[in-house]
Amino acid sequence: MAVVIPFRGMLLDPQKGGPVERFVAPPYDVVGREERDRLVAASSHNIFSLELPGGPQEAADLLAQWLRGGVLRLDREPAIYPYEIIFSLEGRTYRRLGLVAAVRVEPWESRVIRPHERTFARVTQERLALLEATRAQFSQIFLLYRSNPVPTQVVETVEWEPLWEVEDRHGNSHRLGRITQREAVRELCCSFLETPLYIADGHHRYTTALEFRNRQAALHPPTPTAPFLY
Repeated sequence: MAVVIPFRGMLLDPQKGGPVERFVAPPYDVVGREERDRLVAASSHNIFSLELPGGPQEAADLLAQWLRGGVLRLDREPAIYPYEIIFSLEGRTYRRLGLVAAVRVEPWESRVIRPHERTFARVTQERLALLEATRAQFSQIFLLYRSNPVPTQVVETVEWEPLWEVEDRHGNSHRLGRITQREAVRELCCSFLETPLYIADGHHRYTTALEFRNRQAALHPPTPTAPFLY
């Protein structure tokens, strides 16, 4: 079963970190060094300063600095974050609606999380070094699901608390919100319990998370816990 739960996100404070437009960036694996440097030069608080740093320890030190200075802050309570993108393709406008949430890492053989691409050890090791140094994920794993209308129904009917709205350089509109209503969060979490998830993008990030989990389990064997309830 896919265990999906709310979490306390790290949120940008635009008053201290600058405009959201200068903080956000495309997925790290679709940009070259020149584009990365351009975005960081435009704002030292661009997420690529953490996602594509000079080295893992540099990112860890910078993250700690941003948290101390209030550039980033932990959300006040666990939430599920609805994320809407409106974009155009070949003259038509489309809307993609998703959720940003925490998902329990599952071994490949469980078939709860399902891949479709090969991964490369070099990339995974680079991501793992960054994760071990920072203890943070700076971009999401893009997961898909099918034959489950409940999440969309909940997100379409519950009232979001708005966080950010930004337009990227391609003219696409991005809107992020927060859902904390207990019954809505519970319904969303329960709706995924029998739903397999398919990785659309982020195979290396997921493989990295799995390796990190395995290393942590070897160092600190887990103890039995109560059944998941929210």
